[in-house]
Amino acid sequence: MTKCVCATILMLLAPLSQAAGFHYCSGKITNLVTRSTIENTRVMLEGMTGSAQLGYGGSTQSDMQQRQFSMLLAAYLAGKSVTLEFDDSSLSCANNHDTVLIRYVSL
Repeated sequence: MTKCVCATILMLLAPLSQAAGFHYCSGKITNLVTRSTIENTRVMLEGMTGSAQLGYGGSTQSDMQQRQFSMLLAAYLAGKSVTLEFDDSSLSCANNHDTVLIRYVSL
């Protein structure tokens, strides 16, 4: 009986944890593009499909975007791997990341 109740509770909570979860992609940067015509910087990693986008938090967070870009550029020039966090646990690194916003960058 106790096992059944615990299993039922876990099944009910699983969608809630997935909706609020994150996923991570790690690897060396293969492409880093920033544009002057729009506030848009994209990054591609080894093992990640598509190009993720800096910009989490909107234009009011441009200082955060600049810090992320600085970290990405430093890692790219040094040939170091980075880890990117995304706000959607339903994706994996094999999914297309075009326009998916990067939540944080870690070296």
